Amino acid sequence: LGGIKRQPGAYNTKEHQATALKVAEEGIVLLKNDGNILPLKKTVKTVAVIGANATRENAGGGGSAQLKAKYEITPLQGLKDELGSQVTITYAPGYTIARGQQADPQMIAAAVAAAKAAEAVIIVGGSFHGYDYKKWGDNAYDAEATDKPDLHMPFGQDELVKAVLAANPNTVVVLLGGGPIDVSAWAGQAKGIVEAWYPGMEGGNALAH
Repeated sequence: LGGIKRQPGAYNTKEHQATALKVAEEGIVLLKNDGNILPLKKTVKTVAVIGANATRENAGGGGSAQLKAKYEITPLQGLKDELGSQVTITYAPGYTIARGQQADPQMIAAAVAAAKAAEAVIIVGGSFHGYDYKKWGDNAYDAEATDKPDLHMPFGQDELVKAVLAANPNTVVVLLGGGPIDVSAWAGQAKGIVEAWYPGMEGGNALAH
């Protein structure tokens, strides 16, 4: 307007990435921290990360809320980047994200074994945006125009969390989701509980920080 040439726009700049990280960090809520389990002590050398949400990118789901992020740092990747070679990190999914999926005894057993072998455990669970982010009609679970059957974590996650807590009490549970989640089945036994919501493209780094 007025003969002034409009400057070209930009996206996914370093400044944008820094803002995404700051928003994610400031949005995460520490719900419980018995015995100051967080932040993890620097003496911890083995950490088991458990939960399919630890490796799942969530920006691409949620109906019309879906985004095509240039990248998304998952919780597992963020922890690996933050802890580096100083700490040995193992991973067990613990459950499968699929329609009709219930608690899987073999996957829970593998998660329990990983928990027993580690000094500290981080479970990344909770909800998820949708099943298949490549299909519009199948990408909404924790999203608009969709009613969840209840407030429990899907795929038998309560059973998984209780088994891991029994195997290693030095466990932190990280919840992803866009709404309330019933944690009454195990909250009393967990030392640490973190509500991370859907923290976006820098979410994994924010959680690790």
